[in-house]
Amino acid sequence: APAEKYCYAWLSRLKDNYDLWPYFLLGKVLFLQEKMDDAYRMLQLVYTKFANDLDFGENIQKEKFMSELYYFYGACCVAKQNYKLGLKLLRRVRRKYYADSPGVDKLIEIAEQRLGGQSQTGTKVELPTISLCMIVRDAAANLDLCLSSVQKVVDEIVIVDTGSQDGTIEIARKYTDKIYHFKWCDDFAKARNESLKYATKDWILVLDDDEALRPESSARIKQFLAEQPAERNVYVVGICECKRTEAEKELLAGQECTSTYVHNVDRLIRNHQGLQYQNALHEIITEKDGGLAYASTLTLLHWGYNEGINQERYLRNFRIMQKELAAKPDDFLTQFNYTRAYSVWDGRAVPELLRNMDRTIDLYLKDDKAFCRMPLAEIYDDYTVILTNERQYAWAEKYCYAWLTRLKDNYDLMPYLRLGKILILAEKIDEAYRILKLVYEKSQNGIPFCAAQHLKGFKSDLYFFYGVACMRTGDYRLGVELMNIVKQEYITNNQVVDNLIEFAQEKVQKLPTISLCMIVRDAAANLDLCLSSVQKVVDEIVIVDTGSRDGTI
Repeated sequence: APAEKYCYAWLSRLKDNYDLWPYFLLGKVLFLQEKMDDAYRMLQLVYTKFANDLDFGENIQKEKFMSELYYFYGACCVAKQNYKLGLKLLRRVRRKYYADSPGVDKLIEIAEQRLGGQSQTGTKVELPTISLCMIVRDAAANLDLCLSSVQKVVDEIVIVDTGSQDGTIEIARKYTDKIYHFKWCDDFAKARNESLKYATKDWILVLDDDEALRPESSARIKQFLAEQPAERNVYVVGICECKRTEAEKELLAGQECTSTYVHNVDRLIRNHQGLQYQNALHEIITEKDGGLAYASTLTLLHWGYNEGINQERYLRNFRIMQKELAAKPDDFLTQFNYTRAYSVWDGRAVPELLRNMDRTIDLYLKDDKAFCRMPLAEIYDDYTVILTNERQYAWAEKYCYAWLTRLKDNYDLMPYLRLGKILILAEKIDEAYRILKLVYEKSQNGIPFCAAQHLKGFKSDLYFFYGVACMRTGDYRLGVELMNIVKQEYITNNQVVDNLIEFAQEKVQKLPTISLCMIVRDAAANLDLCLSSVQKVVDEIVIVDTGSRDGTI
C-alpha cells in the first residue's frame, strides 16, 4: 500500500515526461496486492504504449523492463482469462528471460489448458466440488429462481430452514434432500454456521434466497477455485443490485442485467478449515489469521431490497443491532452496522443519526487495525449515500469534504463525483459544474480512478450529473453528448434522460452557428492543437492554404 501511494505521488509529478516506468511499477504493485482489475488496466496501458516504439523514458533499462512487463502483464492476462495473449507473453518470458521458472511454467500450463491445448507436463487440473449452503424462511417466492441458477454447478445443496410457513420446504425438496431445521435466535452468524456444518464438499458457496449466481460466473466458478493457492480459504463475490424482473431476463432469457451497483460479500469458503461466520447481522467470515477475504471476479444478482420496503425486515435488523451494540459498544464495525440499521428504521431522527455516524468515524480512527477490517472510504461512501437519501445535503457535503481530506495521495475520484452529485441536488450548480468537470477530465487520462467493480456505475453517474450540470450552465452541446452516452450505454429506457436530451437539443437548435476561417502555410507543427481546441464548438471549418509543403493539408 505505501508503494502504491509513492507510485501515485511519482506520477503526479511527472508533468509531460513520457516515462512508462512509474506506470509499470504501479501495475506491478497493484498485481502484488491482488488488485487484479486495476493492475490489468494499468499494465495493458503500459504494454500498448511500449509496443509503439516511442522513446518512453530514460529511467527504463530496456531488457529488465521487457522481462517484467511481459511476465506481470502475461500473468494478469491469465487471471483475466485473456489466455491467448497471456500465453504469448509468458512463452516469450520463458524463451528469452527465465528459462527455468516453475512460476512461469505453471502459468503457461494453465493458459494452455484453458485454450484446449495439451499441457507440456501432461497434468490435468482436477476441478473442486462445491456445496451450496443456504438459510431460508418463507422463501417460496424466490427459491426456485435462486436454486435453478446453481443446480448444474454445485455438487450438493444444504438448506437450513428457520421457521417457514409457506411452500419453502416443498420447493427445496425438488433440489435436495439435505434440509435441516434451526430455531431462529436473531443471529445470522449462528444460522449460517449451522448450515456450514452439513457441507461435505471441497468448497462452500453461500447464497440467500433472493440471490442467483450469474450465468457467466456459473460457467467459470469451478475453474476459478481450482486455480487458487492452498493457503487462501475465503473469497468475496460481487453483488449486483437489480430488480427481480431484470434477474429473470438474465437467468431465463439471456438478457444481461445492466446493474451498475456492485458491493462485495464473503461467500466462497474452503471447507474443512474450521472457519465460521461472526456477527449477528452483516455477518462476516475471515481468513485463519483474521485477514480479509480475497477478491474474485465472480458475481451474483440480488433483488430483495429492490422489491419494495419491508419494514418488518428493517425492524428485525435494528433489533439485532441494538443487542450487538450493547455487547460491543466500542467496536467501530458494530457501530457502523448499527448506524446503517438505524438509518432505515421508522423511528430515526437526523440528530441521532449524525451522532452515530460521528461516533463510527471516531471509533475507526482510534482503532490501529481498523483498516484491516474495512476501508475508511467505505464508511464515508455509505454515510454520504444515507444523508443524500435523507435530503440532508449540507451534512452529506460536509462528509464528502471530510472524506477528501483523508484521501491523502490515493488517486480516487469517487468522493469528488459524490460531492458533485450532492451539489447538483443542493442546487449549487456552479460549484457542481466545476467539481464534475474536474472529475470528467481526470477520468479520461487512463489512470485507474476508482475500484473496478464500481467503474460502470461511476461512468453512468458521471455522464448523467455532469450532463445536467452542463445544461444548467448553458453548455447544451456537451450536455446532449453526455446524455446520449447515458441513454445508449447505461440507462436505456428512462423518461428523465429522454426529456433532458429533448430539452437540450431544442436549445442547441436555437444557438447561432459558427464558421472557423483560417489561412495557413506550413502549419503541420501546430494545426492539430489549434483545431482540436475548437472542433466541438464550431459548426464549419474553412481553411485557405497559401502554399504549404509539409503535412498541413
